[in-house]
Amino acid sequence: MNDSSYILWWIFCAIVGGAIGHAKGKAASGVLLGALLGPVGVVIALFLSDAKKPRAHDQRAHDQMEQIARQLLWEQRQRMLESREAKVINRAIPKVLSAAPQAHVVPPPPGAEILQNYRIASNGEELGVVPLATIRQMLHAGRLLETDHYFDAPANEWRTLDQLKEGV
Repeated sequence: MNDSSYILWWIFCAIVGGAIGHAKGKAASGVLLGALLGPVGVVIALFLSDAKKPRAHDQRAHDQMEQIARQLLWEQRQRMLESREAKVINRAIPKVLSAAPQAHVVPPPPGAEILQNYRIASNGEELGVVPLATIRQMLHAGRLLETDHYFDAPANEWRTLDQLKEGV
């Protein structure tokens, strides 16, 4: 073989190494290996790690970031809904008061339980608004746990059901 044959062979190896490297997301490494080491470089390029394939820890981090993003979006949605509800209530109160100025609130009879509703969430998923009596039944039946959450409107935060003061 003459000198030009060796040069063409090394250029060919650089091209093949680059093609293998490109398939693995490391084209420059493949070209360098093929150009500097010839056929041995091409073989080494075959064993390069695949940069395009996500690693297991990268996938876990991606999943965690996605979960955090979903949680933030859910919390933002809840705040938006609560602010809309507050705006509607604040707009409605003056109308109700002006429409019925003679109306007064009658307290419930002694021993009558006031119907209280709470927003309930279990395993990060909101179940909806549930009456206190139903919450008691669900806890007793094991369908809710004391570690599940309810929304405490006056405090504007989620709390565990074991903190519900009404004797759940």
